[in-house]
Amino acid sequence: MESIVSQDRLPIGREHELLISLEAAGLGPEEAQAVIESRNNILATKVVNFIRQHGFEPTTPQRIARHIMGRENFLGVEHAIECFGGVNLTKKQLLKLAEVPYSEATLEQYKDSHVLVAVPPISILDMEKSEGKYPFAWRTDDWYKNQPFAKKRGQVGWHLIRKGLVSDSVGKPWSQQKKLLGENEEIPEARVILYTDIGLQSLAESFFFGELAYCADTASSKNGVFQIFIGYFGLEQLRIDGTKHKEMEWEGVGKLTPSAFIPHRVPGRIGLFSAIKPNQ
Repeated sequence: MESIVSQDRLPIGREHELLISLEAAGLGPEEAQAVIESRNNILATKVVNFIRQHGFEPTTPQRIARHIMGRENFLGVEHAIECFGGVNLTKKQLLKLAEVPYSEATLEQYKDSHVLVAVPPISILDMEKSEGKYPFAWRTDDWYKNQPFAKKRGQVGWHLIRKGLVSDSVGKPWSQQKKLLGENEEIPEARVILYTDIGLQSLAESFFFGELAYCADTASSKNGVFQIFIGYFGLEQLRIDGTKHKEMEWEGVGKLTPSAFIPHRVPGRIGLFSAIKPNQ
């Protein structure tokens, strides 16, 4: 393990505060000497890495999953804590994330086409509050802010999300799109897709999805029930919108589908997001 060399020395007052905190936590002469004498500064490096991970240490199943998926296709628990400072996971939630609900064989099968994500209980509105940290613009249309799907924080859990859209789903009617899913696939929620996109942007500075695609969520108004779709519209501008259910069957290639909530029309070529179902 390589030692970490700080580029900037701590002010003397801050060093004193750090020492007081460590002593209050039980650091004594023996522990301090062990750190000082540690070969290649290994103990100090471990402490600094632990702090950088916000006190979280991945379990063995998580380490295996990370190794299989690779850095660019894995968003772990520490990412949730670091990316959204307001996310505080309880011991029970961390325990639930300790086990990854996919076999090693499944992860090997989908390691190139999917991304494994530990999603905290966080809503679309929660994520919107952090918009300044990410390279996209939220549309000013706020129709969804009173909709249940935008407020829903959901349960903490792992998700194996397809990178991109279901093959050959773009422009097909809703009933045909759903038939393209395999027995082990499901349609993910909008909050999960959006969280995944934000996470991958922070890793690779590239967009996870670009085309418009349907999620599992629905919204309702006096005009009926609408299926939610999200994607980018124009120059890196996030769009959250919906299509009226009765209009989803005649949506086709080249046709324009009326926006459910925003007063202008959008291309009708909308695809479908998918995810692998976790082990039961």
